[in-house]
Amino acid sequence: MRKQIEKRSGRHLASYSAAAGLGAFAIGSHAQAAIVFTDVDPDQNVTSAFEVDFDGDGFIDAAVIKAGLTVQVRSFGFDELTMGVWLTDNFTLSTLEDPSVPGTAYYAASFASGALIDGAALQVSKFGASIGLRETAGGFVYNFIGTGQFVGIQFEIGNDPGETDGSGIDRPAGSTTHFGWIEVDAGPSVSAVVKSFAYETVPNAGILAGNTGVLDGDLNGDGFVGIEDLNLVLGDWNASPPTDPAADPTGDNFVGIEDLNLVLGNWNAGTPPAPSALVPEPATLVLLAAGLGAAALRRRREMV
Repeated sequence: MRKQIEKRSGRHLASYSAAAGLGAFAIGSHAQAAIVFTDVDPDQNVTSAFEVDFDGDGFIDAAVIKAGLTVQVRSFGFDELTMGVWLTDNFTLSTLEDPSVPGTAYYAASFASGALIDGAALQVSKFGASIGLRETAGGFVYNFIGTGQFVGIQFEIGNDPGETDGSGIDRPAGSTTHFGWIEVDAGPSVSAVVKSFAYETVPNAGILAGNTGVLDGDLNGDGFVGIEDLNLVLGDWNASPPTDPAADPTGDNFVGIEDLNLVLGNWNAGTPPAPSALVPEPATLVLLAAGLGAAALRRRREMV
């Protein structure tokens, strides 16, 4: 994915008169359930622009831009009519309504962790770009992004990345609308740090700000907390260190009651696997009964 981002940097950065200065960083993605999450490691301090390709199709969907005395979040569409002029169905979303145009937003304003980002969110009206922070020469500062929060993006999948001449069909049949978030901190001195981003693969479905798709208790990563996750814990019971790191979700280098509680506390969460899923063996059931008894005893002691 890093190559895809860098490949298109020059043309996009030119559209807002900034040089590509992305530097060296690693991007690691994982998909679980319906969410694709990308961690930016290390966190990226934006010196000119950081471009986001949510679905890794080589087409930039949005960018966090440091431009003069502002930090902006810009969304890109499918067809660049002329340099920097886009026919777009992508939008930066906001929580701050523009009083002059009800139902829309003029500035980027971030969503708190856990807030729903979907089609009901306000769309920024200013050419797909929005200012999240501005600092004038006189020291006047307003910041609608802040730190520890998330910027919402609405974008399309199914576009034609090769369509850049302003003619032809730029949104073929089958393109779908998706929602995502960018974790970006905007500081008080016109600074921006991008930490991660994610999007919902199900068309038109909203996403909770900060949701990475990782399901607590889903040790084998199949999107469901069930017998296979339980077997991982019980198969390594009392091991220190664990023979399988997945059996130690608490990360304390010991497979025990805390790990079991994490699985049982999220039992049946997620999407169930096919009916052919494994049935627990008798030995597993015995260990489970013992674990449940220990868990119940511990809870009883904690209540005393």
